[in-house]
Amino acid sequence: MRGLMIFFISIIVTLLLISAFAFLLPSQVTVAKSVVIKAPKEKIREEIIHFRNWKNWYPPMKDNSVSMQVKNEDKVLLKDSSGREIIMKMIRSIGDTINVSFESISSSKIDYQFLLMSHNADSTLVTLNVNTLFKWYPWQKLKGIFLDKITGPMYEETLANLKRTTSSQPISTSGEGAKSSTPRRNWLIVNHM
Repeated sequence: MRGLMIFFISIIVTLLLISAFAFLLPSQVTVAKSVVIKAPKEKIREEIIHFRNWKNWYPPMKDNSVSMQVKNEDKVLLKDSSGREIIMKMIRSIGDTINVSFESISSSKIDYQFLLMSHNADSTLVTLNVNTLFKWYPWQKLKGIFLDKITGPMYEETLANLKRTTSSQPISTSGEGAKSSTPRRNWLIVNHM
């Protein structure tokens, strides 16, 4: 009986320590990925600011199990085969910064920020900052430690597809422009937990 009591106290103390550790973790985590695209900023900007173009390069919209319903030019509803819905909204963008917000009842708040910077005369550096705001739950905040490993491959594939779609140079089949080998079937779920 005494051993059972020590076991339960140990579990409670461990859970309290994990919760205390999670309390110290930040609620917002940013994952940043960049690529140089041989195309003018204006061409890339036009590809990003119109949701109808996202089906050309954004992995969840390329997935056949995800349906896209355009609400208006600045708002799109994505729905996967399990019925999970995510609303994408274009937020007021200034200059070479394009902001997109993702909203779902069950997920953390996620914002994409595309930064377009001239790299040289005929190339543009595109940086994708993905800002995730976690709820206060310890398991949500602990997930932030691994966020780059969980979602990073999708963001890399997103930029590689954008490069493939807008670039005026051929894309190699290996290295930076290569297609990610990460399975696509749960992009909506993985990206917006």
